[in-house]
Parts: sequence; C-alpha cells; structure tokens
Amino acid sequence: MCFCPNQRIPYLFSFGLAKCFTQNFIHHPSTNYLESANNMLQNRYQISNYGVFYFPNGIKWDKALVSENGRSYLRALNGHFFLSDLIKSYEATRKKVYLEKGFKVIKDWINNNPYPNKTNTMAWHDETTARRLVQWIHFYHHAKTVLPKKDLEILLKNIIFHADLLSQDFFYSHNTNHGMFQDEALLAFSEYFKEYQDALYYQLLAQKRLKNYFDYIISAEGVHLEHSPIYLQIIAQSVLNYYKYFNNVGNTTISNYLLNKFNSMSNFSTFIIKPDGFLPAIGDTQYNLKPDTNIWKSNEWYQFAASAGKKGKPHPKTDMVFKKSGYAIFRDSWNKGTDSTYVLFTAAYHTGYHKHSDDLNMWIYSKGTDIIVEAGPNGYDYHNAFTEYGYSSFAHNTLVVNDKGLPRHDSQYKKVYIESYQLDKNKAKVRGVNERYKNVKHIRDIQYDKLNQMIEVNDTIQSSVRNNYKLLWHMAEGIEAELEQIRNNAYNVYLLKNKNKIATIEVTSETKIDLNIVKGQKNPQYLGWKLLINGNNIPINTLVISTNDDTTKINTKFILH
Repeated sequence: MCFCPNQRIPYLFSFGLAKCFTQNFIHHPSTNYLESANNMLQNRYQISNYGVFYFPNGIKWDKALVSENGRSYLRALNGHFFLSDLIKSYEATRKKVYLEKGFKVIKDWINNNPYPNKTNTMAWHDETTARRLVQWIHFYHHAKTVLPKKDLEILLKNIIFHADLLSQDFFYSHNTNHGMFQDEALLAFSEYFKEYQDALYYQLLAQKRLKNYFDYIISAEGVHLEHSPIYLQIIAQSVLNYYKYFNNVGNTTISNYLLNKFNSMSNFSTFIIKPDGFLPAIGDTQYNLKPDTNIWKSNEWYQFAASAGKKGKPHPKTDMVFKKSGYAIFRDSWNKGTDSTYVLFTAAYHTGYHKHSDDLNMWIYSKGTDIIVEAGPNGYDYHNAFTEYGYSSFAHNTLVVNDKGLPRHDSQYKKVYIESYQLDKNKAKVRGVNERYKNVKHIRDIQYDKLNQMIEVNDTIQSSVRNNYKLLWHMAEGIEAELEQIRNNAYNVYLLKNKNKIATIEVTSETKIDLNIVKGQKNPQYLGWKLLINGNNIPINTLVISTNDDTTKINTKFILH
C-alpha cells in the first residue's frame, strides 16, 4: 500500500489557523520561550523537562541522552514539542530566523527517519507521530508566507503523508488514548486543510473512532478504565476539548454526547482525590501530582476536593463504590479537611494500558499523612529494573504466590472484580475477588469502622494445593515500623512518624504466619521502594506477611491513632 497521495500537493492554503485548533490541539510553548528559541539557534534544545541538550553536529533522533525514562525523552524529541517555542518567538518578534531554524530541524528529521525506521523506535510511534503532525501543521501556518516554495512543498508532502498514515487501520491504536491523539491529529489536519480531497473523510473517520473509544474506555459510572487517575484527568480534558471543537464547527450531536461524557466523569474524579488535594500514586500516576482545577470549574464538589477544601462545597456522600469499574473509596468526613481519613480499594482490570499488578490493592491516608501506599510508577523505560518492579505485584499491597507475582497484563479481565459492598453511616464494607493466579482464589474483605478509626482487612486465600503466600503492605515515606510478636500467629506492628505513634497494625491468623519488614531491597527481588520519576527512589518499609498452606485466612487491622 502506498501512503503518498498521488494528487497535486495543495500550496499556500489561504484560510487561517482555526480558533478551535489553536486553543485545543497545539502543544503550548514554555514560559521562557524566547530564551529557549535563542538557545536553539545555538543548537541547544530544551527537551521537555529533561534539560537542555547541545547538538553541535545535528540532533541524535534515535539516542536517549538521559539515564532515566529514555523512551519518554525520545517521545518528546521526536514529537517536536520544542517547535512551539520557535513558533511563539516568531509570533512575538516576526524574525523569520526562528522559522528557518524550525524548518532546518524538520528537514533533518525527515532525512534521517524514513518510514518505517526500525533504528528509532519512537520516530513512527503511534502517538508521537500524531503529536508531531499537529506541531507541523501549526508550524506550516506561520511558515507559509515566510519560507521558500520548495521548502513548503517538502513540508506539505510530509504533512499529508502523516495524515494518510494516521488514517490507516493497521497503524491505528484501537481503544487507547494513543489512538485518541491520532484522531486529534486528523481533526487538526481536516480543520486546517479543508480543501484537501480527503479532509472530510479524515474528519468523519476521527469522529467515529473517538466515539467508539469513549464508549469503550469511559464506564457508565464515569470512570476512565485505564487504571490511572492522572490519565482520567488527561482524557477528561481531551473530552472537553473535543466538545469545544465539535460545538464550534456546529456538530451538536457529537458535542452533546461529549458534554454528557465529560460531566459523567466528575464524580469519580472528585472521590479519587485524597484529603490533601493530591492524587494517589496508583497505576501510572506519579507521586505528588495534583488534579487540574481548570476542569469541572462549575462543579463545587470537584473544586472542594481538588482544592483540599479551600473552594467549593463538600460532596453530600462520604463513601462511593464504583462496582463495575472496580473502585471503592471511603471517607470519615469531608469537613475535616486534610485531617480526614481516606481509604481507597481497587479491583480493576479492563485493559493492558497503564495496568499494574495491583489487584485488590488498598491505600490509607489519615490526619495529614499517607500511611499505607504503594511504590508508584517509574516511567516507561521498560528495560529499567525499577520500572519492572513498579509494575509488579511486589510494588503493591497485594498477594504474591510462591514468590511470583502476576504479569502486568494477561487479558483475564473478568477475574478481578468487586463482588459486593455495603455503605452505612458509620461503617463501609467492600469485597473484592482476584482469580488471576492459577488454582488460587484471593478474596479480600475490607471494613472501615469510622467511629473507632479502624480499617479491618480479612484475606481469604483458597487453593487445592499447598503454596507459599505473601501479603505485602507498603508504608509511606518517613514511617518507621516496630514489630512485636504477641503470641503464636499474632503480631503487632507499630507505625511511627517523627517518633509519634500514628497507627498500629494487628495481624492474626488461624495458621502459622511469619512477619518481617523489608526496606530498600534489590535481591532476590526489588521490594520496599518509593519510586520517583526523576530516579531518586526512596527506600520505604514494607511489611511482609508469609504463610505456607493450601487455604488460609489472615486478619489485618489498621488502628489509626
């Protein structure tokens, strides 16, 4: 199949950059765009948040120059995000040197990355290709009255090639946010190059794909099913942008559909936020990320949660279970602000994207601090040992069988679920089930007693053969743990922060159990780490409850002080 259209290349389209395109699709420039652009004139490039890199002999498009998250670095580099600073600098100064530099960089990329390019894995990556196309269209809009005709024809030829490639089914990433960005790029192309013969086809194709994707990935409960709160925020903002786009072009049918989808997502987005105003670091959500207060601006419940109680009004309900989506979130009160207690339980497996081996995981926050957490993600450098650990069962508060965790993705979607729940004024209960292990069924019952500030976890593990079972509980950074055996198969673990006791974990079982605390371990497997995206990972205490049996029951009580 040939992807080079045989029609005459359109030259110097007369219409301007559409308002909806400018506001909703482009990559925004950095705050110091002029300094950044002037650095690029000296071959010094700011690549996302990875720093400034000097390329005296041309950009190395296929080589990651960072030790951590090299794949993300190459995504930003090959996505040509830095063009926004050159474009903005031209807009501010009208100096064509910025556009001449931009075209020189684009031409160098074209010459060094013919399709397909197997030496540069990110050159024709699905989402990166889409982001680059949007950047090129934005660049072309300004360059069309400045650069020579021969340069514009090279740029247009490759813009058209990108659009045609993104429209091909074999290149399309079905039912993923990557596919969504591919559709976004097609919308940008069809909006700007309206006279191109396939523009309407691209627009209708993108519209159909987007609806299919949002129907698939946003549940009837308004939960984005890619297992990560930060991606819910990204998709919600995208849904809002698409609503604005289709509303601006007068397509009320799809714009109304998108507005309803957007509004349906606010409830889960409100409840998932911790009392301190941060998102929990579950799935591919990094530590220390705050929700975006620019979405759901008129929703007082969301604004209250996102501002840690400084704005808006508290939601009338303290507990919410999204049963089909696999989340239960309990609070003692919204009105205590950062002193509130927050319990998050997950039993969610819907797709391989952003999925971790975190089945039946739990997070506890209380009185201004995280208590029970998980490792968090380590980015997308899949060859990094910490990245592999971050995805693994060993990085979460879950079950490990015979010292082997579950794979990140095995398509057993129906084997992880919330079976039942009960919400009362002073008690909230939920039961989750994980049947992904071969010949092992894990049932986890959680009850949050608000009056006594106790979270009780009953783990029932069933099998027809004898196994070694390990239950893991990760303690937040800064929490120290003292282990005490009370009697046979009964232990207390005292959690201290700044030498003050903040909680006690009581562990009992009908069968023999052993407890130990691991911190910053690398052998025989990684265990006891908090992962930070900059690579400065922090050892944290992790409680390991171990037993050998076929069927066992273990009771764990988290008593908050």
